[in-house]
Amino acid sequence: MGAVDEAVVGQGVVGGLAEDVAAAVDEDAVGAEVAFELGGDAEVGLGSVEQAGAALVFGDDCDIAADQAPGLGLEALEHAFLGAGRRDPWHRLAGACGREQQRSRVLAFVDGVVTLGGVAEEQPHDTLFKETFSSPENAASHLRALFPSKLVQRVDWSSLTSLSTEFLVKELDTVQADVLLRARLVDGRECYIYVLFEHQSSEDAMMAFRVLRYVVCIWADFLKKNPKAKRLPAVIPCVLYHGPRPWKAATEVADLIDLDEATRQALGPFLPSLAFQLDDLRAQSAEQIEQRTASALVRLALLALRDAFETGSPLGFLRFLDLVNEVLEAPSGSDALATLLCYLFKVGDPDPEKVRDFLDQQVGEKGLEAYVTAAERLTKDAAEKAAKKGRAEGRAEGRAEGRAAIVLKQLELRFSPLPAESVERVQQATAEQLDVWAVRVLTAETLDDVFA
Repeated sequence: MGAVDEAVVGQGVVGGLAEDVAAAVDEDAVGAEVAFELGGDAEVGLGSVEQAGAALVFGDDCDIAADQAPGLGLEALEHAFLGAGRRDPWHRLAGACGREQQRSRVLAFVDGVVTLGGVAEEQPHDTLFKETFSSPENAASHLRALFPSKLVQRVDWSSLTSLSTEFLVKELDTVQADVLLRARLVDGRECYIYVLFEHQSSEDAMMAFRVLRYVVCIWADFLKKNPKAKRLPAVIPCVLYHGPRPWKAATEVADLIDLDEATRQALGPFLPSLAFQLDDLRAQSAEQIEQRTASALVRLALLALRDAFETGSPLGFLRFLDLVNEVLEAPSGSDALATLLCYLFKVGDPDPEKVRDFLDQQVGEKGLEAYVTAAERLTKDAAEKAAKKGRAEGRAEGRAEGRAAIVLKQLELRFSPLPAESVERVQQATAEQLDVWAVRVLTAETLDDVFA
């Protein structure tokens, strides 16, 4: 326990007085863990980065912890998230980080972990979407082939730029695969294009409402940056969907409002109206997507996404050989094809040798180069995932040992000396059992009452 006086710890343990414990902690992070674990007071004892890290892990107080975020290291923030085991509040915490690079890395870590001590499987669908459509050139190619011709003619596509959507994460406490673009209209005005990627097993009945929230947030962010503005820019929403079944939900906000037809007509001017452009890949055949006017890379990416739920095509998008060759002829074509191959191996179950032989025989040297690049990326991803899982498991194990030590200290203060079998039972207990015993020990009259 270091500098922490045992009598003071006992006072904090039995009475739940985290402030008394923290007062004796000074710079002792272990003591801070006791304070925050038992007293639940994350505001006390944040005199150092070490203590703040302990506060995050054991106090689970995101509002207070966010104040400390700029001074915390990435390790402390990652440890904090693992300790809390919650997702959305930690995006607010990461948003409070002082440096853009640190904030991005923390967000990436939070997105990769969904349970205490566990590492989430990455979402290859999101990765392919973002890597493809975050490029203004690819986004323009996709949207020009999708939007109505009158709309296409009103946008200066050469002015398209990609913007961060991090403000949506912080404002709405949610994470989604999306792309926000800004462009000039032919009349010189500015507009935004928001593309949301949806890959759930079924469509979201409230998607039109979700899109309305995103659009309002985009406007709010615009006004924050342009406080003297008197008008709002146009925001054109689009949803790219590749679920296993065709989309059937409403694409217009007004259609979600529960009214009979007569009342709807009467209330017409007062009802909100916002529609989004739907690109439902499951409602189209592979041949229809292949024949779009978009670039070869965009069409291959869309075909790969569409085929994600197919089981009868072991080579996936590679069967569109003309598109594959066209992609490879473009600058950085080998890297682009490698990205698609990574996706194919992650979402499907192709035989690697068959894929390699196909590329060797049908595509040639550039195809093999893309295959090797994909293999190297997959190997690196697997190694990083294993390392991250090992770190997470180590931290979870360390937290369990720390909690066990705290419960043993509580028991010793109430029922010393402890029988050897009781010590062993605590050391082998689960986190859930330790939490129960830590509460019971405060009021139990006997040791048996604690373990009852």
